[in-house]
Amino acid sequence: MSPMKHNPSGRERLYSRQKMSVYRIMGTLTAVVSLLAVIGIQATSQSSPAWAAQTYAETTGSTANTWTDYADAGGSKGPQIASNQTVDVTCRVNGFAVADGNTWWYQIASSPWDDGYYASADAFYNNGQTTGSLQGTPFYDPNVPICVNRISPFSETTGDVTRTWKNYKTAGGAPGQEIALNQTVGVTCRAAGFRVADGNTWWYKIASAPWDNAYWASADAFYNNGQTTGSLVGTPFYDPGVPVCPVKITTPSALSATNGTPYSKILSATGGELPYTWSLTSGSLAPGLQLSKTGKILGTPTQAGTWRFTVAATDSSTPGLIGSKTLKLTIKP
Repeated sequence: MSPMKHNPSGRERLYSRQKMSVYRIMGTLTAVVSLLAVIGIQATSQSSPAWAAQTYAETTGSTANTWTDYADAGGSKGPQIASNQTVDVTCRVNGFAVADGNTWWYQIASSPWDDGYYASADAFYNNGQTTGSLQGTPFYDPNVPICVNRISPFSETTGDVTRTWKNYKTAGGAPGQEIALNQTVGVTCRAAGFRVADGNTWWYKIASAPWDNAYWASADAFYNNGQTTGSLVGTPFYDPGVPVCPVKITTPSALSATNGTPYSKILSATGGELPYTWSLTSGSLAPGLQLSKTGKILGTPTQAGTWRFTVAATDSSTPGLIGSKTLKLTIKP
């Protein structure tokens, strides 16, 4: 069983807007399911991937602008959806908050939008209506699945505004764009890195745009159990369904040293679960040098020349993930 999050200061919050929308949705859920059954659309769970062939019919209660970037209601502007027009949508995603606080956006499948544009779900009835006032209608249709980035089958939802970083081991490097509260993103894998305030060391590699597997976020900011709203208190440190990132050695392939001069090089890797155990699996180091289990090549070389060898880094998980790489060390005279 994975560890559970405690109640660190500032973590537990009340999300009145989200709770209000949930209450409104509960009151219309039965009607939605019944209507979908009548018109022959089979509802799917929120875990359905965004690339599923099924789409969902939704009708606007006002004209709806469409945009390529749902995060800020920007990017390129697409054709408007007319009032009381029914379109097919692929999935929903959290993004820009409109005037009444609704953050849900639909990916529009119908032509001419062709899954390249998004529209605020606030402009749709979301309960089977096709005419009338939008007043009192749900923020979104719960039968429409949450979008998952097409390059990742794993989706996770934040319970807090979440910062992203290039370097998960130090929670540093270049900062990336923040992930919004209650936003669902695709993640590629998880790795152990910087320890946050409540002791959680797991980080997710974020697959969704604009992070594109170049940025990481602490798994502590996610529900990790299928929740999409509410408090983070008592939720797991990570989702065990997300695989551990493979170990990848990042030390440059070509190294150099000078004969007779003390040499020290710390090898580096990413992925897996810290700490790593390092070993020499083939070849040999120059005379006078040795590799420690902590990944440091240390000593004073006593012979000029070129040595090729393969090192391996094994993480702390069971049975252990292994990354290996062949290096070339040139000892200058």
